[in-house]
Amino acid sequence: MKTFIFLTFLTEILIFNFSASSQNGCPNADFSFQDFTNWQGFTGTYNACCPTPGIVPGRHTIMNVPGTDHNTGNLLSILPPGLSVGARLGNESVGAEAERLRYEFIVDTSNALFFYRYAVVFEDPSHTPTEQPKFDINVIADSSIDSCGEYHVVSSGSIPGFQSYGSTRWKDWTTVGIDLSQYIGQTVAIEYTTYDCSQSGHFGYAYLSCGCMEKAFQINYEQNFATLTAPEGFTYLWSPNGDTSQSITAYYPIQDTIYSCVVTSVTGCTFTLNTSTQINPNIITLNKSNVYPNPTNNKFFIKIPETNNSLSYSYTLYGVNNQVVIENKGKGNELEINTSNIAKGNYILIIQTSTRKKYKSKIIVN
Repeated sequence: MKTFIFLTFLTEILIFNFSASSQNGCPNADFSFQDFTNWQGFTGTYNACCPTPGIVPGRHTIMNVPGTDHNTGNLLSILPPGLSVGARLGNESVGAEAERLRYEFIVDTSNALFFYRYAVVFEDPSHTPTEQPKFDINVIADSSIDSCGEYHVVSSGSIPGFQSYGSTRWKDWTTVGIDLSQYIGQTVAIEYTTYDCSQSGHFGYAYLSCGCMEKAFQINYEQNFATLTAPEGFTYLWSPNGDTSQSITAYYPIQDTIYSCVVTSVTGCTFTLNTSTQINPNIITLNKSNVYPNPTNNKFFIKIPETNNSLSYSYTLYGVNNQVVIENKGKGNELEINTSNIAKGNYILIIQTSTRKKYKSKIIVN
């Protein structure tokens, strides 16, 4: 018998820039089809949500025209930042209504990180917490219960990150990331539910857009550096530099440097991403026969593998922490570098020629 496990998240975190490529593993999660393809709709009431299947116009609404929400003093965009379409769940009608949207998919390596972006608008009637307008997110899987916990947002003037407009409490667009890698090969459903207040007199609704991506770094190689970017929707701690931003810059030379990032969700769950980043893959590694003697104690010779004797070149010898130890320029395809005045240790040599080629070699001084 199939078992569904409920993991509840209701949360706030960083902004994520969804791309069209993220939809390969979760098509129309961002409503880019301009409809509810691959989504299921349900309706019900505050105390009985949500037994009735079906998309109901006005309660499940595609938003594809720019505008602002008048219940926030026109401060909240009804479209996600940078996107031209999203969905609204619920509305400003009252009556203790509840609405749900459900997105179901099979988790694989291409979509193991799921993201949703949301904004919420609640009236605040100052009922008890169990009677207030609210918004819930459930992650449903057919395996064991995830230990990352549950989180609920209930209308209140004291919730961090919320703003007030009269008796309305609202939260601007916020992005949440969920690590689903433990469910690879399994079917997972994400459910979003909005509730009016239970006493029928006050509304609650949300705006929504979703996406997914591979659980991995994105690495962008430039001429002199590489940018490593962790998935958005989390907080970060990088090693070896202790940075807490989403992206870091690693300047060449990078020789088999292991970069890792501890990624933490809003519920406190963590995972670690690792990568061994090499020097720019467009840099050519010199053969041992082109660098001699190596190891050396006072000087070494380089033969650049190009036949043009009038070649111009520049070179830089890097030490620990990418410190520049020696740099110079010259002409020809052979050069000599004096190392008698530098400390023993391992160095990286980078040569750039007038033909726009780059070469690298590890140099050992003993």
